[in-house]
Amino acid sequence: TKAVMPVHAFGLTADMDPIMEIARGYGVPVLEDAACSLGGSYRGRASGTIGDVGAYSFHPRKIVTTGEGGMLVTDDAALAARLTVLRSHGSERGEHYLSFVAAGFNYRLSDVNAAIGVVQMTRLAALVEARRSHAARLSALLADVPGVRTPIEPDYARHTYQSYVVLLDGALDRDSVIRGLRERGVESTLGTYSLQAQPYFARVPSAMKHPAETSAVVHRSALTIPLHPLQTTLEIESVAAALAATVLQLS
Repeated sequence: TKAVMPVHAFGLTADMDPIMEIARGYGVPVLEDAACSLGGSYRGRASGTIGDVGAYSFHPRKIVTTGEGGMLVTDDAALAARLTVLRSHGSERGEHYLSFVAAGFNYRLSDVNAAIGVVQMTRLAALVEARRSHAARLSALLADVPGVRTPIEPDYARHTYQSYVVLLDGALDRDSVIRGLRERGVESTLGTYSLQAQPYFARVPSAMKHPAETSAVVHRSALTIPLHPLQTTLEIESVAAALAATVLQLS
């Protein structure tokens, strides 16, 4: 094991204390995939700042966007200096010109993208609060819909609801639900992917020595429905009503 990479799925930070304890016991670094959880927290600590490195995404679907790109954070000064070199062709800037000291990459965020991100970050708190408010409303509307499990927020974490994902009962065919929602004017998609269900990994048997059953179940049953900060109350209610009607029709 070279590293541990917990994924803060859909905006909910993983239970990090046990993960950190195990990783420290084996002396391996922890790299947080905080792509969806910017603005979230774990026991009062910002999501992405608990492990050795945190990685955020600024893709258009994320809470804050720069159009494309992302960000790494760390409190390890030596590692930060190394990452700075690697992101820019392995170069270090001297007094008059660059020196190439490593085999690096072209991973720099452009100044224009970064400027957009700086402005968007001033809106982070408001964006997260809007998502949390809309999610609470959706969960209340869906609470009594049979066969639909709404997302939870454990005591230790603050959810950002970058995606609002429900888990459907095994008797419901998720793809049929997607079709039914589309017929009612609501776009949706699967909740998440299971690597073992993807064609590439099917061709790489050594990558799937230990099939993950929970991953397989979630891949078949998870459903993402619309949630974004600019939604109106009517739109939220329409989404919930469409899902309830679709489930009832398919049950």
